[in-house]
Amino acid sequence: DPLNLKDPTTESVATLTDLIANGSLDHHTIEILAPNLEVADSLAERLRNLSAVGEVETISNFIPANQDIKLSVIQDLGLIIGPTISNVAEAQNLQNKDRIEEWSRLSDKLSLLAKVNAGSLGVSAKRLQKMCSRLIESQAGGAALMEFEKRLLTGLLGRLDGLRQSLEAKRVALNTLPIALRNRLVSKDGRALIKVRPKSNLKDRQALEAFVRAVQSVSPDAAGAPVVILEAGQAVIGAFLQALALAVSGVAILLWLVLGNLREVGLVFAPLVLASLLTAAGVTLCGLNFNLANVIVLPLLFGLGVAGGIHIIGRNRFESRVDETFQTSTPRAVLFSALTTIGSFGSISISAHPGTSSMGVLLMFALAMSLLSTLVFLPALLSLIQGSHRPGKI
Repeated sequence: DPLNLKDPTTESVATLTDLIANGSLDHHTIEILAPNLEVADSLAERLRNLSAVGEVETISNFIPANQDIKLSVIQDLGLIIGPTISNVAEAQNLQNKDRIEEWSRLSDKLSLLAKVNAGSLGVSAKRLQKMCSRLIESQAGGAALMEFEKRLLTGLLGRLDGLRQSLEAKRVALNTLPIALRNRLVSKDGRALIKVRPKSNLKDRQALEAFVRAVQSVSPDAAGAPVVILEAGQAVIGAFLQALALAVSGVAILLWLVLGNLREVGLVFAPLVLASLLTAAGVTLCGLNFNLANVIVLPLLFGLGVAGGIHIIGRNRFESRVDETFQTSTPRAVLFSALTTIGSFGSISISAHPGTSSMGVLLMFALAMSLLSTLVFLPALLSLIQGSHRPGKI
């Protein structure tokens, strides 16, 4: 996921992560475009039967089911509570004396209710009556009651107005939905959008692939962030393998042209293969991860790390013994050249971008393993193959 290449400690990424976690943002939603709403509803029904799918949404989800029954219930409620909330008076600005009198009347009514009702309603009335009495008798008097009114009744008129509008509900149809919603989910030519959300968190790549492949089994043309993440990741892996194959084959051809000896080509490649294995092992042990940014390190390793082996093998041609080769200036030149390259790429590791920084760290580690293999493993391999003394030149 490219989101993993961002710094999770920055405010923007942390906010985005929170929005995704609480469901406010559909970061992992797959979108399907159906030719019409009937086809969209049919596909949605098939998608809901998939184990990896959590929720499927079309514009039909905004049209309530069983509307006749629901409208009948709303009409009955309107007859019962409609007159009660139809003429709610606007709140008046009472003076302290008037406020205390009004609350005293309410306290008396609550006390009477608590006496005649022994159930939960009476218990609640008694608790509220005690609270009113304490506020009325407090030194602050009207000020305390005013603060209590604000906490208790703020927004009440708005809620009553919302309830009043709810009692006036009408039958909902496709053409009665808000035009902004219709334009977002149904195009002018009738094509309908389907939104498919996963059942589980898709941070795990296996879960991501299972979700995408399940949806694609029903609709191969599905699109959206999960599809892009999966397919882009596979494209990067394919490009990485292609780059690795081209790097290895290109280096092998050039080595054959320069050295003209198959054994020496193998000797140059041996430290690079070992360095690749050590790099992969080191990444695992250190808790680093290959990602879309740093995976290019392995092809680069073959291009950058081959130089040291060529110099060592070339110098070894003109020396009688391996130890004499390492008494010349060539190993020191290889060492200082490699350290310069490591330092140059190491500057990338201080980048604020996590992906770029990880590439710098991985390059330093890979080149260090290449240098170690060239200066330690290669001479040991040369000694094993050639012996301590070589009578002739290769």
